[in-house]
Amino acid sequence: MHSYRGEANFKTWLYRIASNHCNDYVRSAHYRYTVLTEKIAKFTKGKEPSPEEAAILNSRKKELSEQVLSLPIKYREVIFLFYFELLSQKEISLMLDINLNTVKSRLSRAKFLLKNILEGGDEDAR
Repeated sequence: MHSYRGEANFKTWLYRIASNHCNDYVRSAHYRYTVLTEKIAKFTKGKEPSPEEAAILNSRKKELSEQVLSLPIKYREVIFLFYFELLSQKEISLMLDINLNTVKSRLSRAKFLLKNILEGGDEDAR
């Protein structure tokens, strides 16, 4: 405000300061480096995974699906509804006609069992 001399409309003066500030930023080394690295990253890193990554991902998905299906039915159904059907815990509770806390405990227990199975732990902890 101390540099405003009143020669132009205040609004015009303020727009000119904002415009000059933006131009200074675009000319700065920081901006040029940021834009350049983003462009390089866009061209070097494709959106599609490589064939090897896709094969590994498919293998992991298949293994996880098999392990979910190996769980007892009461754990399998809450895992399936929560993670695959994307239902909330309350919706699962209403759908299965069980208490909300039961859904929470089954979900927790199912995740614990899956973790043990996938890490090669005790599969008989069910």
